[in-house]
Amino acid sequence: MPKKTYLRSPNDDYAPDNNIQLGYVWRDPRDPGSFIGAPLPIPKDMRINHNYKGSWTIDLGRESHGKIGLWAKIAQLPVTADARTHWDNAEDGAYRVPTMDTYSIEPTPAYVKASVASVSAEILKSGDNLYMITGVKIARGGEGSNKESKNFGTDTKVGVDATAAGVPVEVGEQVSYSKGAHNNQGFGSTGDFVFAYRVREIFYKKGVLKTKEYNKGAVLGEGMIPVGKSEGEELELVIEDAEVGDDDVDFDGELYSFIDDDGEECDIVL
Repeated sequence: MPKKTYLRSPNDDYAPDNNIQLGYVWRDPRDPGSFIGAPLPIPKDMRINHNYKGSWTIDLGRESHGKIGLWAKIAQLPVTADARTHWDNAEDGAYRVPTMDTYSIEPTPAYVKASVASVSAEILKSGDNLYMITGVKIARGGEGSNKESKNFGTDTKVGVDATAAGVPVEVGEQVSYSKGAHNNQGFGSTGDFVFAYRVREIFYKKGVLKTKEYNKGAVLGEGMIPVGKSEGEELELVIEDAEVGDDDVDFDGELYSFIDDDGEECDIVL
C-alpha cells in the first residue's frame, strides 16, 4: 500500500496553476489562501516528476458510531436513573476521472533557502512554520459525488421501582431527543481541477532552517515514483551564524530575529 502523503483539496473548485502549484509557500497547510507571493521558478537542477493514470477511480469513506450510557441506583431507595448518548457520522466520496496527472518536486536546500529569503521580514519574525507545495494531483475532467450524514441523540429515564417493596408498580419519565443532517452532492462532468496536493513543512530550530514531510490527514499515496531515502526525514539547512549583542558586528544581508519553537530568541542572516 503506497504511503499516504497527499492531502485533499478543500474543495473541487481550485483550477491548476493558481494558488495550488509547485513551489508555493503557505502559512497554513490547509488554506490555499495563505500563500505568500508567487513561487520562485523551478531551477534546472530540480527535476519535475510527472506521471499520469487513466480511468482513475477512488472511493473514500469514513464512519464513526458510538454510545455512552450512565445509570445510577440510589442506595436503600427504589430510585433509578438511566442516560444514554449516541451518535452516527458518515462521509463518503466517489470519483471517476479519465486522467489523473501528478507533478512533484524534491526541493533542494538552495531552493528552500531562496524561497524563505523571498518572504517578508514580518513573517520571518513571527517564527511560524511555513509549508511548501511539493506535489500536485490534477484531475482532467471526470465525475464525482460526496455524501455526508450526522446524527446525534440522547435517551434519559428517571423512575421509581416499587417492586422492591413488594408493590408491582414502576413509574417514571423517559425522554428521547435526536437530530441529524445530511449533505449529498455530485457532478457529471467538470473541467480540470486540483484533486490533492503534497506539502513539506519548513521551520527554524535554534537558528537552523529545517524541512520535513507533512502528512497529517493525508488520504492518498504517491503511486508514481519510488520514495527517496530522505523522504520523511528532516532536511537541515544552516543559514548563516550571526553574533548577538555586538553593535560592531559587520555582516552582509539583513538580520532577522524571531522566537523559535522552544521559546528562544534566534537571529539569522539572509
